[in-house]
Amino acid sequence: MLRKKRHPIILFLCIAFMGLTAWSAARLRATPVAQEQPSPRVLKREPHLKSEPVGIKKILIRGKTQKANIPFNDTKDFWKGLQIEIYSNSDQDIAYVSIFALVKPINELPTRYAVPAEFGDSKLLRGRQDIHPDKLLRPHQHAMLTLGDTSILDRNGATNPASISFAVREVIFADDSMWYLGERLTRDASDPTSFVVVKPKQNHARKLSNPRSPTG
Repeated sequence: MLRKKRHPIILFLCIAFMGLTAWSAARLRATPVAQEQPSPRVLKREPHLKSEPVGIKKILIRGKTQKANIPFNDTKDFWKGLQIEIYSNSDQDIAYVSIFALVKPINELPTRYAVPAEFGDSKLLRGRQDIHPDKLLRPHQHAMLTLGDTSILDRNGATNPASISFAVREVIFADDSMWYLGERLTRDASDPTSFVVVKPKQNHARKLSNPRSPTG
């Protein structure tokens, strides 16, 4: 049986290629991966509006409480582990809560991108829904929220926040009334997808003159 002889040049090239591959792999393993340096961040609480039915108790990053308005250093993805603990200030049962996280990226003009953190079913904003009693936030109860759809950050290259501000935006109660940015509303009877502002009741009491005032 005849054996084919390998050409010395081909054999040399094969050995050289294998050696180069092994050297490259070893070099990649030895090269340290550059780690992101933490940058200054801050969490803020937007000014309270009158009669807010829901409060923000604390904000957590990766399970640890981070105080508002106190700068801290962290990596750009810190917001991915963000949680918001809310509590009810109301004496009514609450079916839905929307907290807006207003994200301001690093090195950008005052543009802020709103990311919702929600309790309950957001379909209540578009019409009446059956609400299971177990899904309600009772008076003085607490709930933990996480950020919802963050695609707006990806679309606008805003995934490296310098600051995030939090604001209570809207609350829908079990009786289908709403609190929205400081105003009370009720669902529009002619259009269940809309809410209308509840006008304060007029005080019709007449101001009487003081019966003890001296007469002429």
